[in-house]
Amino acid sequence: MTKSNQSKKDKINSTKTKPQESKNTKQKHTLKQDKIAPSMSYTCIYHKNKNGMGGVAIDKNTKNIFNISANNELFALDGDEVTVIANNTNDLLPAKKIINPQGTNSVNGIVQKITQHNTTHLNGFVQKYKDKLLLKVSNSKFGNYLVIIKSHHNKIDREQLYNTVIVDYPSDENPHFTVELVNIIAGHDDDAAFIQDLLLEANIPVEFSMACISQAELVKEIIHEDELIERTDLRHLTFVTIDGEDAKDFDDAVYVEVKNDIFHLYVAIADVANYVAANSALDHDAYLRGTSIYFPKQVIPMLPERLSNGICSLKPDVDRLVMCCQMQITLEGKILEYSVYNAIINSKARLTYSKVQEWLNELSLAPSNLVSNISNLYLLFQALLKNRTNRGAIDFDSVEPIFVFDDNGLISDLQPRVRLEAHKLIEECMLAANVCVADFLIVH
Repeated sequence: MTKSNQSKKDKINSTKTKPQESKNTKQKHTLKQDKIAPSMSYTCIYHKNKNGMGGVAIDKNTKNIFNISANNELFALDGDEVTVIANNTNDLLPAKKIINPQGTNSVNGIVQKITQHNTTHLNGFVQKYKDKLLLKVSNSKFGNYLVIIKSHHNKIDREQLYNTVIVDYPSDENPHFTVELVNIIAGHDDDAAFIQDLLLEANIPVEFSMACISQAELVKEIIHEDELIERTDLRHLTFVTIDGEDAKDFDDAVYVEVKNDIFHLYVAIADVANYVAANSALDHDAYLRGTSIYFPKQVIPMLPERLSNGICSLKPDVDRLVMCCQMQITLEGKILEYSVYNAIINSKARLTYSKVQEWLNELSLAPSNLVSNISNLYLLFQALLKNRTNRGAIDFDSVEPIFVFDDNGLISDLQPRVRLEAHKLIEECMLAANVCVADFLIVH
């Protein structure tokens, strides 16, 4: 179950549904092959080669591929929206049919115009040529374009990696990029420089827009009564979050009780959509990142910390708005029915996998108010796991490495991550919720 960026008015009303039986239907899909008109222009997204010399442009609608040479790219950068014309009349196959985009199955093209720039900042090192300061861009995909620094500080350190903002893109009159220095990022051999290059190559913004920050500041840190309308109050249930020791934000909480030999599983996910309306500044900035990204000494959060580590984090002993999937599951691990609805919870504990594993090994060590929930979670886990095994589901239990870093952010050790029963317990709960939510979306 995922956090959806949908407006509050679009939320789905509480619904109780029985899981659908799967249907094994086969459909044939044919890929359309389009003729390329020599005089027609095509709106494409440009993808530069890794060496920065030329690339391919893929039509946004037909997915047709155009090979673009370095002489015909018109200063286009990776991810730019461009208008392209073909310089021959061969048939062009869709992208899915091309194994090698530079092969004979694609058509050569010419970039006529850049309709939307994708790159606004450049990272690089300062070089001096005659009376000008130039920027040697660190991203190899940028190519060999000339970049002139318009304004700069009094002292320039050529050993430092600078962040710059593009103030002018190339034109017929000025065939070069013009930038202004913003700040120093890192030293030449610093690990931070490598991380910044990764972020730049993936086009992931580090800073949030002013509109996004302003909108986040308006979010109230306390839930008011008017936000509880049409929400189920689950604050009396002993929800807990179970995450790794280094987790900063807590996205999901679980609770299980047993009634008449039926497990009642509640999986609650932080209701981010209550605070991030569709097409808002928060939504736009979250879309650019797609997810939170973790480095040894840095985190690029998907949302400003006021939300991600605040009102959207299911911290213990505070009220939080959630989307809840409530399931009724037999002792054999079969889901009988489920319901999906908006709710409010109050988590009773922030637990870690290692602590829960310790309690599973010796339940008497668990706090008295958590014993029932922990015990029921473990019994449910065994039932769900047994049911999956009986169905012939594959358990992809691979060894995941853990990188251990020293105080300087350098790798000091490499260890295998031990997958505890506590990890599997949460995995089974989430799998059950995902199955129900997927069925819920299909039904509706």
